[in-house]
Amino acid sequence: MYFYKQIIKISPDELKGKVVLLRGSLNTPINDKKIIDTYRIKRNFETIKFLSESEAKVVLIGHLGKGNEGDSMEPISEFLCDYIPHEFIKTLDFKTIKSKTEKMKNSDVVLLENLRFFDGENENDMNFAKKLASLADIYVFDAFDVAHRKNASVALLPSLLDTYSGVQFEKEITELKKAQNPQKKSGLIFGGSKLETKIKILNKLLPFYDFVLVGGVVANTILSKKYNVGESLVDESVDVTFLIKNKKVLLPVDVVVLNHKNEHFIKKINKIDDNEKIVDVGPETIARFNDEIKNTQNILWNGPLGWYEKGFIQSSVSVAKTVSSTKNIHSIAGGGDTIACIKASGTICDWSFISTGGGAMLYFLANDNLMLPANNEN
Repeated sequence: MYFYKQIIKISPDELKGKVVLLRGSLNTPINDKKIIDTYRIKRNFETIKFLSESEAKVVLIGHLGKGNEGDSMEPISEFLCDYIPHEFIKTLDFKTIKSKTEKMKNSDVVLLENLRFFDGENENDMNFAKKLASLADIYVFDAFDVAHRKNASVALLPSLLDTYSGVQFEKEITELKKAQNPQKKSGLIFGGSKLETKIKILNKLLPFYDFVLVGGVVANTILSKKYNVGESLVDESVDVTFLIKNKKVLLPVDVVVLNHKNEHFIKKINKIDDNEKIVDVGPETIARFNDEIKNTQNILWNGPLGWYEKGFIQSSVSVAKTVSSTKNIHSIAGGGDTIACIKASGTICDWSFISTGGGAMLYFLANDNLMLPANNEN
């Protein structure tokens, strides 16, 4: 998708009076109709305010969750009210939506209901895309987190309207392009799951990086080729041979394991029992990882080192704190669980760049800058 003109470079005179369809990044965790994390939503503000101050008419669109009952954009609208005056158009009837957008005045902002409530968004339906396009003069894409998705608002709208990239999208591209070829001593931190995607990225990026610190399924799978990892989660479908032989890959030397009684222990990697599973890297490994981080100038992180969902975040929190306290380090992180660990460490403001995308970040890094959802079959 990196072929758009930048909206920020368009003069206000050219935008004045134009209806702008803005695909924002609005998907965020919500519990009991309350927003848990506002980071991603706030990343939309710069583009929205630029358009509004340029006297454009802004039609903000986005999705929330899977589009199930209860995934209304109402909590998003309530949050936005404190920052951006707007009208929330709750109806799914396009005639009504069209009527309301035609009555907009310069600088007005309206928010449409969850795109996944509409028939055609998830199906990548051209008729639905044409309905969206009929609302506006130009289209601005600022939802990096879904740039790898084949949805109508992502993959089809650029073929129907004059299209521009938003401010946050450009920041994402700029930072991740730097990460593809760092100029100083650099390290990767890879954990979590989704091994197949991460293997592609490691294969591509390792020649440009000095080391990679691994945890999660990545580490489990590599360790399983030499040690008994008990009931630990591994991915046998992926060939990790090149990682086993690569001296840049730093594996755990001790781990936290969990047994059937829900008891956890610290063990050396050659002492794991059949009924145990790895849930985090151990203290010796954390110390080794932190020592590597302290002597580098660039860090790229995706995926927690431990089993985040079960609360095993000690290693990830420690690593986050080390990165934030290291002088003159350029730090980039992405992925929901990774960002949650960084927030738990209290250091998120100290990171150089936090990506709004997890899967999109991985897709971008693995595919030579190709962000073309219309041609993506995933």
